[in-house]
Amino acid sequence: MIGRFILNYPEAARRTGVLLALGLVALALFAMGVSSVWLGRLVPPLSEWLAANDSLGRLLAAVAIALILAANWKLLRLLPRRQQVIGVWLELFVLLMLFFYSFDLSFTFIAKKIGFLITQGVVTTLYISAISIIIATVIALASQLIVLAGLFQFSDGIQVAANGALRGLKDTRAPMAITLFAYWGVGMPVGWWLAFHHGLGARGMWMGLIAGLSVAALMLFVRFWRSAWRERWRRHADVAPEAPVPVAPGMT
Repeated sequence: MIGRFILNYPEAARRTGVLLALGLVALALFAMGVSSVWLGRLVPPLSEWLAANDSLGRLLAAVAIALILAANWKLLRLLPRRQQVIGVWLELFVLLMLFFYSFDLSFTFIAKKIGFLITQGVVTTLYISAISIIIATVIALASQLIVLAGLFQFSDGIQVAANGALRGLKDTRAPMAITLFAYWGVGMPVGWWLAFHHGLGARGMWMGLIAGLSVAALMLFVRFWRSAWRERWRRHADVAPEAPVPVAPGMT
């Protein structure tokens, strides 16, 4: 029913949505305990009525603030992008002055300290914003790489174990060639391709590293398996006498 109303009457649906948004903002401000004192100062004839009707006065103040926010949003959308930025900064400056004025600070004191207040506020805001952005970026990147780091451990563990076993068999030249091929012939090109051609960034490089380690683990394990069996049969041949070739029954 709501979807049909939106499709058949898009303009009415848009206006209804705007009214609902204004109502929600006004209710939120009312629940936060917005005061109606500013409305009494702005319109002195209403001050007595607002003082006598506290709840209605706060509700009226909340609706007024919601309407001011909506009008401000509408006016800003009519301006070009550069003028929008300037307008937002001017509004923030006015809100800052009102914030200082709410502490019963005189405008003379504010005028003397405005340079210090603004510079300290800007520096503190930029510092906190930079630190927050860095921390958020690190957390987001770490959350993406933690799964790849877990997959990395399997391939790395296998290739390290196989490489150590081959070293115990005094087989070192072939593992060196295998690791060079796997790291620089597979891992680095795959990582570069995923990171820069597919836009995966650090994840792409880790995927390339996992690919190179997986290739190294597979080749080293196969090399160890064949070398171990070859060494086993060699030792068996050196220790045991040459056995006659078994003949199946009925063939003699």
